[in-house]
Amino acid sequence: MKIFVVTGEPFPYGRAATNRIISYGKGFREHGVETQILCLRANNTDKNLGLNKKGVYEKIPYEYVSGTPYRPKNFIFRRYVYFKGLIRSIFIICKKYSKSKAIIVHTNEYFIIIFFKVLSLIFNYTIFQEKSEFPFVLKNKSLIGKFWTNIYLNTIYCLFDGILCETEKLRFFLKKYSGEKTKFLIVPSTIIPNKILEEPTDPESEKYIFYCGSLDKDKGDGLPILINAFSLITDKYQELKLIISGFSSNKKDVQELIELSKRLQIEKKVIFTGRVTDAQLVYFQKNAAILALAKENNEIQSGGLSSKIIEYLYTGNPVVLTELSEITNHLKNNETVFFCTPGSSQSMAEKFIYVLENPIQAKKIGLKGQEYALNTFDYYLHTGRIINFINSFYE
Repeated sequence: MKIFVVTGEPFPYGRAATNRIISYGKGFREHGVETQILCLRANNTDKNLGLNKKGVYEKIPYEYVSGTPYRPKNFIFRRYVYFKGLIRSIFIICKKYSKSKAIIVHTNEYFIIIFFKVLSLIFNYTIFQEKSEFPFVLKNKSLIGKFWTNIYLNTIYCLFDGILCETEKLRFFLKKYSGEKTKFLIVPSTIIPNKILEEPTDPESEKYIFYCGSLDKDKGDGLPILINAFSLITDKYQELKLIISGFSSNKKDVQELIELSKRLQIEKKVIFTGRVTDAQLVYFQKNAAILALAKENNEIQSGGLSSKIIEYLYTGNPVVLTELSEITNHLKNNETVFFCTPGSSQSMAEKFIYVLENPIQAKKIGLKGQEYALNTFDYYLHTGRIINFINSFYE
């Protein structure tokens, strides 16, 4: 068997979606299934990453089909390498035709989905989509936007042979728009835990609360709430810092967070690291006094369980979260995590204080959260389920 994972995400360094793709690729290969990642977009901007147009990461072969991993500055050239990549994809699929069975499409782009659906019909593939959030088109609120949303929903999801959904809530929604023969498989978020589990703690590390992820306002991670909550406890815990790791596609969003910390007079205690290496990220996670996420009630992202939460849980450190959506179906307050009220900086600050004042009890709860995550989000287990799901189309 051969499985292609087609994505618009950067690889092998990126955000949560990239980590999920890595867990799929690693799991497939450990099950003996040949796998290749096809990166459709040249979207890396940091040339210090030293990426090649093709390579192997964690024994997973990948290729930037456009011929370059780096985003061209010229608009016309970006369009050129984009379509060049699509043509290159056809040749790759043709070459591997006799061994191949499935394409997992890890993108929401209308044209890309239709393109690979056509290829699946020509080369007798099965085609799947991986979904961890509600369709992005639901953001459209204008009359024209709603018209396009209706077209998108009623034409895209009926194209797939199967859909991998992160939650039952998401499956229920997509089922309304899928084809009669479309099959669904619930696959919770999967992250490879090894690097986090193997990272030793640093006894000399300073004391800090840690957040990692997107700094984009529209991602709904509630960073203003987190910063405000931190400001409420800085007088009591003078040495404590808040480290915020990640980047934004909109510089204005980051600047607003910096300005907020200045208005609250805590700018020296709030550290914005920007994008960090995998090793730095694991270090920050493993040595945090508290791992925090003040997620807002976001319609688009309420269909899944954030992968950063799973990374947090893997550390065995205390995790403070807002009590929202699918999170509450997995985790329990004061048993595996500490829940606070959505939108309330005061509630989050109170949880921070409890954790800091009760370190032994907080650590026990953190370790219970780790145990739950290891048992529930095992990438090897779930990629085995995906392989069986794909094979069911050929029985």
